[in-house]
Amino acid sequence: MCRLVSDILTNHFQIILIQVLSETTQAITRQFMTLPEFIILLIVAGLCGSIGRALAGSARGGCLVSIALGFIGALLGGKIAQMAGLPEIFAVSFGGRDYPIVWSIIGASIFVAILGLLSGRSRS
Repeated sequence: MCRLVSDILTNHFQIILIQVLSETTQAITRQFMTLPEFIILLIVAGLCGSIGRALAGSARGGCLVSIALGFIGALLGGKIAQMAGLPEIFAVSFGGRDYPIVWSIIGASIFVAILGLLSGRSRS
């Protein structure tokens, strides 16, 4: 009787261990983005940065500046939303991670407006 219980517990433990290892392996392999996911993320960040620049009234910089502003806006806007307790309004998932579109645009606009105020240059 004890041997039967021991065998059942051992088999159950092995099944649980296999499931945990399988889930961990899947999580590790999904940690990195594929190249197409990364390219799409760059395009979306560039669009968000461009919209944010346009809303703030800035025309300086090119595509790389827009991409950088998109990422900075995502960090800044996401942090503002988190501190204010606001939900993600519209987020797109890339490589298992969410990219907050609306907060990225808002954050990029705020960042560009602050840079414009600090630099003191005219908008053109």
